[in-house]
Amino acid sequence: MIRNFREFVTAHPWAYALPAGLISSAYVLINSPGSSALDFGVIFWPGLVGGVVTLGGKKEAQRIGFQTGLVGSLPILWNAIPTVGAILRFDQPMSFGALEVLVVFVLVAFVALMVGLSGAIAAMTGEWLSRKLGSGEPTPVTG
Repeated sequence: MIRNFREFVTAHPWAYALPAGLISSAYVLINSPGSSALDFGVIFWPGLVGGVVTLGGKKEAQRIGFQTGLVGSLPILWNAIPTVGAILRFDQPMSFGALEVLVVFVLVAFVALMVGLSGAIAAMTGEWLSRKLGSGEPTPVTG
């Protein structure tokens, strides 16, 4: 049963990354002390588990961890929406507003990439742990 789950996750990485990332992002939103401080450290754990359950090796673990991190970074987009709305209400030339909105989206993309990278690093750690702890195929007993 566990082997089937690991094969499924390896073949369909979004089947793990989407729910794990959404649960992580909900946790980040619920436990943030304010709209300006988000703690994405929780992304490490689903990334680690994603690496443990992946069968394919380092590349597959990186992919599933990165995808989990990208989905888990949704709270930064959630916070960017009111910021863009406030920028558009400023009394300023349109070119300044467009530049400010562009900077906000570049920062959102940067944070999403950093959170995705942390998920990928966690997944590589999980894949390494999986190899070291021997969660592969059991050796058959003959006798």
